[in-house]
Amino acid sequence: HARALVRLVWRARVWRAALGAGTAYHLVMWTASALIAAPDAWAVGAGIVTGAALLIPRFTAKLRVRPQQIVAAWALMNALWLADWSVHLAYTQRDADRWLGSICGARAVAVGNAAPGLCMDNQLICAPVIPGLCNDRNPLDVGAGRPSVVVLLEGERNLSWWSAHCAEGVEPGRLVRRFPSLVKFAVRVYSVKDR
Repeated sequence: HARALVRLVWRARVWRAALGAGTAYHLVMWTASALIAAPDAWAVGAGIVTGAALLIPRFTAKLRVRPQQIVAAWALMNALWLADWSVHLAYTQRDADRWLGSICGARAVAVGNAAPGLCMDNQLICAPVIPGLCNDRNPLDVGAGRPSVVVLLEGERNLSWWSAHCAEGVEPGRLVRRFPSLVKFAVRVYSVKDR
């Protein structure tokens, strides 16, 4: 029955295209991540091109690939990705979260767009600040009377907004720590005096 189901899925062009696109995406992500700084765009492009090509009947008529081979390639890519992930598994976010809790104390408030990610395993009060969405008017007043830290995803856009709207929160001298890679993102922690 499984063989008949695979043949049926393979004959449906949309499913064949989706399966081929997924396989191409995983193959490029797995091979290019060590070679290219940002492999996501390349992997998505490979998936789109492969999926589109597999929708064209003239192309698929000449294709000599069996459905079992595509499924096996997809399964192999996922198995290799899972193995690589488990070998390189790190607890950077949890460790950063605990570090932040240890230096701030239970009364402190963490504000910024990365604050929710670093307030899951400590006693800090979290106040996400996202321009145009939440807590963006006088963001440091959220923790009035309490010691505060500003926790930001690194980037010119974030820094320029904070510099324009609340410069005291991101003064270079207040930078306490920079985490180069927390779940693929660089994060900065700034100390702010009691307000």
